[in-house]
Amino acid sequence: MSTIPVSLAEEDLQKFEEGMAKCPSCGNWHDMDGLDPLLEYDCQYCDGHVFCPMSISGFWMYAQAGEGGMGRVYLAQERNNSTIYAMKLSEYTDECDFRFQSLLYEGEIVEELIHPNIVRTYRFGYKAGKAFLLMDYVQGITLENCVINYALTEQRIVKWMIKLCNALSYMDGLEVLYRDLKPQNVIVDKEKLTLLDFGLAVHKDYRNDIDEENLVGSPSYIPPERVEGKAEDIRSDIYAMGMLFYFVASGKNYFEGPAEEIIEGHINDQRTPCHEVLVGRSTEFNKILDRMINRNPEKRYQSYDEMRSELEALEKSLLPVY
Repeated sequence: MSTIPVSLAEEDLQKFEEGMAKCPSCGNWHDMDGLDPLLEYDCQYCDGHVFCPMSISGFWMYAQAGEGGMGRVYLAQERNNSTIYAMKLSEYTDECDFRFQSLLYEGEIVEELIHPNIVRTYRFGYKAGKAFLLMDYVQGITLENCVINYALTEQRIVKWMIKLCNALSYMDGLEVLYRDLKPQNVIVDKEKLTLLDFGLAVHKDYRNDIDEENLVGSPSYIPPERVEGKAEDIRSDIYAMGMLFYFVASGKNYFEGPAEEIIEGHINDQRTPCHEVLVGRSTEFNKILDRMINRNPEKRYQSYDEMRSELEALEKSLLPVY
């Protein structure tokens, strides 16, 4: 289980404004004047470390919560509000750098997304030379850690598949492709599932601007169309979702080995039928996965409604989750 962060007292936030930071190990306060923010320093009183906070747009970032290829994520809180948020900052400070701009574009995409299975975003922009994105802090663990630490029933997996299908279908209604499905980008907490990190998402109006010369995404979940530099659509996200839940159902990726071999596998016509590997899963479950990960987009599900219908029929045929 993940550790639930505790919101800071109003007195702590006031101390931040006075240039102070507290060691979480011993509770002593330190003068952080002149020190670089968002870094940890040795505590003067114990063996612990002190995080130097920073404020952007009225929100104090006081601990690192995660990081990715485009930046880091921090726990954040504002004065007179006990709610804990997540603040994503770009690692790049050059406003002309596409990686700086990508976080702002991500903000434009996710700002309009309001769905129970998609992380809620509240504001984005740039302050003090940093692009930022403020969103809900999502409690739970990644699908990756869930697979590593728990035995997952087919009923549980199918429920999650339906929830993710609903999120992607909602995005499709707004003409947005997600393009980055992987177990690290999905957080689960019992029945709840939340999709995070829209750094590769693209709106239909901008799909022609996708950089097809530089292959982006996690090799194990890249659709064949991207490898071949072809146009992507919802069937590409369906393919990636199939590869994702193959991992969830089996504990390993469909293609394994060096990145080059994995990428080559996606464009190879040969596919091992899922029932030959997922021997403990139902026939219908394996058929659904086989169709999702078909090499040919025309042989995959052509809509989320079609896929959801088969998933819901499978869910009804399985024993309930207790």
